[in-house]
Amino acid sequence: MQWKLTYFGGYLGAILSFIYVITSGDWLLYGVSILYWLLFCRLTCQLIGLHKYWTHRSFDTGPVQHFILAFGSILCGTGSPYTWAVHHRHHHKYADTERDVHSPAINGGLSTILGYWVLKPNEWWYNKGLTLTHRDLVKDKQVMHVHKHYWKYWYALLIGILIIDWRIALLFVVQPIGLSLFVHGCNNLFSHSKWFPGSYRNYDTPDGSRNLPMWTNLFLLGEGYHNNHHQTPWAYNNADKPGEWDFSALVIKYLFDIYRGKRGYAYNEK
Repeated sequence: MQWKLTYFGGYLGAILSFIYVITSGDWLLYGVSILYWLLFCRLTCQLIGLHKYWTHRSFDTGPVQHFILAFGSILCGTGSPYTWAVHHRHHHKYADTERDVHSPAINGGLSTILGYWVLKPNEWWYNKGLTLTHRDLVKDKQVMHVHKHYWKYWYALLIGILIIDWRIALLFVVQPIGLSLFVHGCNNLFSHSKWFPGSYRNYDTPDGSRNLPMWTNLFLLGEGYHNNHHQTPWAYNNADKPGEWDFSALVIKYLFDIYRGKRGYAYNEK
């Protein structure tokens, strides 16, 4: 029930935010909200935090950054570090097989791009072989605290900001969910399909992952090198060949990876 509310609410919020700026002409506030989503919610909390840090353990960081990446996930509204990592590790383990919940070849393009696999009942997930015993996450007290109280924090944030200004709540709390779901779904679809113009493979991985052309990283911030990522999912820099660039890797290098050279244990269970 919770995922249904946030899923439909996020998409509705993104649509209403655009309608608001068209009718009000408040492009400055809308532009600030897009930058906030792109640089903080999308880049910092989702790509660097939920994806590279919590899921793949691509780098080690300090206690302050650890705290920011744990509690910052609440601002994304797309699930706790535990929830996100469990599902994404499952995708890597069974990429483009019958058990993969993201693959457009298995589940269809519409399901992948809209991400409505999150609405499936528990039985569907169990049949896909989803594993919940990820010890590295379970033993992290901050992760489990955020996981247990995730939606309490999110609703408290939403209600608190609604009292202050409904526009801020719509643009900065609800809208980021819809934008993140849609962009993440587009990346899953395009990066696992042969037909996207300019897509290519650097590695002969057992799945159908592909790299998207360089210009897409203006929007994907380096996440478009999906074939590179599936080859070495533990690497925080997805750019492997000349001409490829991963903006999130630069941010990690200078702001988060304070223990240079130390790498984690990817998505295998421990």
